[in-house]
Amino acid sequence: MCLAACLWANIDKVYYGCTIADNAMIGFRDQRFDELMGGRKNLPKDYLVQLNHDDCLKLFKDYQEMTHNLY
Repeated sequence: MCLAACLWANIDKVYYGCTIADNAMIGFRDQRFDELMGGRKNLPKDYLVQLNHDDCLKLFKDYQEMTHNLY
């Protein structure tokens, strides 16, 4: 959904830390949205840029260990 919003807003490049698989680890279902949108094969090669994956993954792991309601 965020990717659709970025495309709609004509954002030239998206920087991200965690992957769709990482998101699934903490309970989000982004894979299905990605499939419904046709995946990433139609995006320009340099549209999505991953940065600081290890640092972001640590935040996800910290979040996963918290006691909370997911939604």
